[in-house]
Amino acid sequence: MQKWREDSRWNWPAFVFGGYWLLYRGMYLYLLLYLVAGSLAINIVGSLLYAGSGSTFSGGMAATLVTVYIAVKIGLAITANTLYLQHAKRKINALYQRYPSDNDIREEKIVLAGETSLYIPIALAVLPLLIAIVFGAFTYLHYYQQVQTEIRQLQP
Repeated sequence: MQKWREDSRWNWPAFVFGGYWLLYRGMYLYLLLYLVAGSLAINIVGSLLYAGSGSTFSGGMAATLVTVYIAVKIGLAITANTLYLQHAKRKINALYQRYPSDNDIREEKIVLAGETSLYIPIALAVLPLLIAIVFGAFTYLHYYQQVQTEIRQLQP
């Protein structure tokens, strides 16, 4: 609550970690909106630049796309505290409606609802690495079998 009282407009974890911060806070709908908005912005700018450049990719185009990506991250960092406050208020209001007369259970549920989770962000950060390892292993196996087949064919 002190962050909101201070009217803090910048959230460093949201800027640095982006969607992973949203996952950590359990803000799944906001994550979806962040991913869609970021993808749309980058794709629209990228397609406009690509169409205007005569179908060639350049360093300037890459710099522009990185700038758009950073702008999306800045937008999240600026709005993150407000989004999280709205998210928390919605959860608390839902618990007040669910447990209108039992203060002890309601307070316990509010504490549980406010807990964060590192499991999902870590799993989603490790998932691409695992996919790359499996893909690499299958690719290696495929090339290994091709080489072995060619070696067998060359032997008398």
